[in-house]
Amino acid sequence: MDVDEAIRGRRSIRKYADKPVPLEIVREVLEAGTWAPSAKNGQQWRFTVLTGPSKNELTTLFHHELEKLSTKIGMAWMG
Repeated sequence: MDVDEAIRGRRSIRKYADKPVPLEIVREVLEAGTWAPSAKNGQQWRFTVLTGPSKNELTTLFHHELEKLSTKIGMAWMG
């Protein structure tokens, strides 16, 4: 695949299927991430993989904190 094909073929996903990602695919994505370039080859990556209830709890916490912050700065949160 050349750059032009990659740019024209890209798409944005805004809705995701509610099914688990196989562990092997998660491992492949993490492995690819470790090969990404970094400033001065510092390789300061940190990965956290959340699954199941912990993912849902973090999402709920994030939305709650975003609502509080939005109220504090006077913006409406549309979550």
